[in-house]
Amino acid sequence: MDYRIFTLNKKTCIIHYPAKPNGFGVLWIGYFDGDIGADDHPTVNKPRKSLMEELNVRGYTVFYTVLEKHHFANPQALEQVENLYEFVKRNEILNEKIHLIAEGIGALLAESFLADKGDYVRSAVFIDPAFSLKKLTEEVKDQPFLLKKLYSDLKKAYSLSSDEECEFFINNQHRHPVVISVPFQIVHFVRPDRKREGTDREEKYQNLAEDRILALPSGGRHALSAVIFRLFKETEKQL
Repeated sequence: MDYRIFTLNKKTCIIHYPAKPNGFGVLWIGYFDGDIGADDHPTVNKPRKSLMEELNVRGYTVFYTVLEKHHFANPQALEQVENLYEFVKRNEILNEKIHLIAEGIGALLAESFLADKGDYVRSAVFIDPAFSLKKLTEEVKDQPFLLKKLYSDLKKAYSLSSDEECEFFINNQHRHPVVISVPFQIVHFVRPDRKREGTDREEKYQNLAEDRILALPSGGRHALSAVIFRLFKETEKQL
C-alpha cells in the first residue's frame, strides 16, 4: 500500500492511498500503536491490514491517527480525530462526505464525532463496538488486576483522582441509548468463549433497527467485507 506518514498536533497520522482513487475517503477510528514494522509499513493487525488493502484496491483513501491506547473517547482524542478530518478535507482531493469505520472503544469516539460532524459522514460501520465504559468494566469485574488497570487508565484519560470518581464517571457517562444519525451497520464477532452480552448492550441498542446489527462468527472477515462494501455503495449513489 502506498501511504503517507505525518505529524498533526504531535500525533502520528497515516493516509493509505489507492492506486486508482474513487474519490471517497474512509476515516478509521481504532487503536493503532504507531510503530513502523520491519517491512516498512505501519504495523496493524492482520485482519485490519487485509481490510485496509481491500479498501485501497476498491479505490478508497483510508486515513487514521495514532491515539493514546486508552483514550476512552476523551476530549483530546475527539479533537485530534476532528482535526485530522479537517486536514484531510483541505489537503486531499476527496468527497467531503466520508465513510467511517470504528473498532472497539473507537465507537464511543465515533459517536461523539458524529454528533459534531454528522453532516460530513456518509455511512458508519462499527466493528465489535464498545459504546459504553460500563460494558468494559463488566467484562473485567471478576479480574481484579484488569479492573485496577482499567481504573488507572481512566484516571489518566479524564484526570480522575480515585476509584470512586471512576465508578461515578462510568455509571453516568453515555447512559442514553445509542443514536446514529447516518446509515450504519454494527457488526459483532461472536467467539465461542465469549459470555453472553448483558443488558447494557440491549439498552444501548433499543432505538436501533435490528437489521442494522449483525453477529458474525469470529472467522467471518469475508462476510464483514461484503457488509461494508454493500453499505458504502448504497450511500454513494447520491454524491
